[in-house]
Amino acid sequence: ATPEGLSAIRLASIIGTTYKTAWLICHKIRHAMMASDAKELLTGNVRINWGVYGHPHNPTVFRHPQEQPLLVGGSLQENEQFAHLKIKQVPEQYLHYDRIVPHAGYWFKQLYVAPSVTDLTIVVQKFSIHRNRTLIRLANQAAAWINRTFNGIGPKHLQAYLDQYCFGYNCKQAGASAFVKLLTTCAITKTITYPLLIQRADYSIKNKLAYERLLREAG
Repeated sequence: ATPEGLSAIRLASIIGTTYKTAWLICHKIRHAMMASDAKELLTGNVRINWGVYGHPHNPTVFRHPQEQPLLVGGSLQENEQFAHLKIKQVPEQYLHYDRIVPHAGYWFKQLYVAPSVTDLTIVVQKFSIHRNRTLIRLANQAAAWINRTFNGIGPKHLQAYLDQYCFGYNCKQAGASAFVKLLTTCAITKTITYPLLIQRADYSIKNKLAYERLLREAG
């Protein structure tokens, strides 16, 4: 099931405002989704796998700017489907050319996996025989949804759109109303300002750990 989405251009035409205003509204809502995601850790049987958003123009070990390595994690159910999903950009310090270094798995575990989890599998290699094809498929579906709904997203704000996808996915898996949960989340989340939003490139790479800890502890 693919979550719904609304581009800023479409929202601007619906409510009769400027694109900039509609864009800011959309990102304030996504910010609330990101805050909600930061407070919900993966539990149970957790699987983490390599993923990617975008594709390089030249298939070499060098990463093209449009190629964004991801780690995709999920809480695995008995039916081999995932009840809860997280898709995260990998910070630059955990990349070597187009490869994700093993320590990235520890970074993901520290930030997104509950300390009580004992059944945990992490695969950071692209072509490992142990790769989880379901997680790879979900990452590909998220990328296709972003491209179809928003005509592609650059690395600066990509994480917000990945979190939006996961928010919708997780609500549907839980059988919950995404609209009701979003209203509650927006009501209790401190809003993000436009200056902070446009400066997001720094937190999305270098300060991700500190920023998401702050979101988790807020409210």
